[in-house]
Amino acid sequence: MFSCKFLLPLLLCSLFFLLVPPASNSHLLKDCKFEAIYQPGDSISDTGNNIIENPSTTCARLPYGQNFYRKAAGRCSNGLLMIDYIALSAGLPLLDAYLNPNSTTGHGVNFAVAGSTALPTDCSKKLEKSLLMVGEIGGNDYNYGLFEGKTIDELKSIRSDVIKSIKRIIGNGATRIVFPGNLPIVCLPAFLTEFHTNNATAYDEFHCLKELNNLSMYHNEHLQKAIEEVKKEHSNMTIMYGDYYNSYI
Repeated sequence: MFSCKFLLPLLLCSLFFLLVPPASNSHLLKDCKFEAIYQPGDSISDTGNNIIENPSTTCARLPYGQNFYRKAAGRCSNGLLMIDYIALSAGLPLLDAYLNPNSTTGHGVNFAVAGSTALPTDCSKKLEKSLLMVGEIGGNDYNYGLFEGKTIDELKSIRSDVIKSIKRIIGNGATRIVFPGNLPIVCLPAFLTEFHTNNATAYDEFHCLKELNNLSMYHNEHLQKAIEEVKKEHSNMTIMYGDYYNSYI
């Protein structure tokens, strides 16, 4: 039987490349014996915090939630999120939102809030036997910066804060961590509309804006380098990079 060290990358690879694992592999993460999963992050992984903070949020109405809950339930998706499938594969219940007063937190909790991140600092012991799925660090900083008109060079300075964030998370006690990279955000309709140009050479073969997507690739490259450095310093930990960028493309 494969060890958990190899099972975790295998399952996450299938998730990040949007493949549906065969029935025999659907509970691969059970062998890792995670007692809980903790998820800081943003709209990609928010399971209901934002809808509690802001009931009028876009994700509070259909078509969000229509394919699973048959109603808007706080996920910025028409169905389940990646963190939901990871929880199911680990044999754990879906993570409740941290702000849900009726949440059950014995199996972990979801701190993700669309547009931001949040992680309490008093959970180091629980993290030792848990999986920590980190949100896409810096994603919203780039998004807001682009819409505020900041230059690419100005936004690249965020990289140093990303590296600091990784080291802070390592210090919280987690031993099995996934750090996802950023998406090719300028393939999304909102960005294509905002930064539209009639210059055909500005677009790649997927009709994404090349210059702005280079920012995501720049971020992901440095994130992976930082992860490799941290892995050398903490050889007893399982630390992975989650490739959101190529999964989307």
